Amino acid sequence: MKTIMIVDEDRDIVERIKSYLEKEDFNVSVAQTNREALEALEKNEQNVDVILLHSTVPGSDEDVFTPIVTNTKTKIVSIDKPLSRTCTEEELKEFIKKIM
Repeated sequence: MKTIMIVDEDRDIVERIKSYLEKEDFNVSVAQTNREALEALEKNEQNVDVILLHSTVPGSDEDVFTPIVTNTKTKIVSIDKPLSRTCTEEELKEFIKKIM
C-alpha cells in the first residue's frame, strides 16, 4: 500500500484530500507545516511515497525536503498549480493517477 503525506495548513483541504485517498486505499499522513513533515520524515516513522506540498505553507519549499528524500524514491509534488483549492473528487482522482 502506498503512503502519501499531505502538507497543507488548511484543515478542510487536508481532510477532503485525505478522505478521498483513504477511500482509494492509500495510507495517508498529514502535516500542517514543513517542520511537522520534516520531523515525521526524520523519525522515519513510515516510508512516504509521495509528499503533496502546498507551497504557501509558511516556510514551504521543496528544497527543505531534499536532504531527507534524496536517497529515497519519495516524490515531492506541488499541489498548487495542478489542483485548485476547490477541486472535485474526479479532478483529484486524475491528479493522483498521474503522479503515481
